[in-house]
Amino acid sequence: MPASPTSPGPNIPLDRILSGISSPVRWSIVKELAKGEPLPSAELARRLGMGDSAMSKQMAVMRHCGMVVTRYGHYALPSGVLSDDGKTADYGCVVLRLDRS
Repeated sequence: MPASPTSPGPNIPLDRILSGISSPVRWSIVKELAKGEPLPSAELARRLGMGDSAMSKQMAVMRHCGMVVTRYGHYALPSGVLSDDGKTADYGCVVLRLDRS
């Protein structure tokens, strides 16, 4: 479903987005990807101190609910989700405030 004019990000159904953000690990992944650099799963795992297998499972959940996309083997937030200042991620029905500290 296309995003509405007032919401530049994807319009993910509420149940899917809540499933996607229900883990502190996935919050950390969103924050890491909000820095703007697409990253492979192995690099995300390294940065967050996780094993590759555990990270792959988290990324599968996030990919399924539409919170991340893959481009050439690298994960990124979908186009239009991240605010210009990098402080919020707008997924349509949910806007996440990102603590970038």
